[in-house]
Amino acid sequence: MGSLKEALRDAGLSSSKKRQKRRSGGPSQKAPSPSARSQSNEPSELDLAEAYRQRHLAEKADAQQKKQAKQAEQAARRKRNLQIEALLTNQIKNSEDAEHARYFEQAGRVRRVMCTDAQRKALNEGCLAVVMFRGAAKLVEPQVAMAVAAIAPEWVPDLTQSSAATSDETTQSEEDHYPPVPDDLMW
Repeated sequence: MGSLKEALRDAGLSSSKKRQKRRSGGPSQKAPSPSARSQSNEPSELDLAEAYRQRHLAEKADAQQKKQAKQAEQAARRKRNLQIEALLTNQIKNSEDAEHARYFEQAGRVRRVMCTDAQRKALNEGCLAVVMFRGAAKLVEPQVAMAVAAIAPEWVPDLTQSSAATSDETTQSEEDHYPPVPDDLMW
């Protein structure tokens, strides 16, 4: 009994080219040896292996590039922190006996700085400014705050908006905050 290939050829399920070669009576070709088969399959396997290797190298290079960018960003942040720390040295006016909180918005969150009455008045008038440094609000002179804003603008909150909003709210009557009542409203 022959092989499965021969049975398929006899049943007519093999490709027509092979049938034509056999029918033409041409020189019969020996079946390729197993080593020849492995050589014929080897290029496709090498291509696949090469593709995996290149993908791995590309991923490795991308990860290395991201790591270097992150390290450069951290170094720049450290340098910026050192510059701001040098600016704030002996310039912070926070008082230990501060008892009043001054609230402001910074980075989408409501923050507060503790200050005395005089500091609060100076802060509302613009004679003092706030700098967020290492998670704490620091009271400083406006010139120091402008120098810090030149280095890191996100660390200096804009107090003019919040103070203008509080002064506007105190001048308006309470009825202005409510929408008008429609005439056809029935209770």
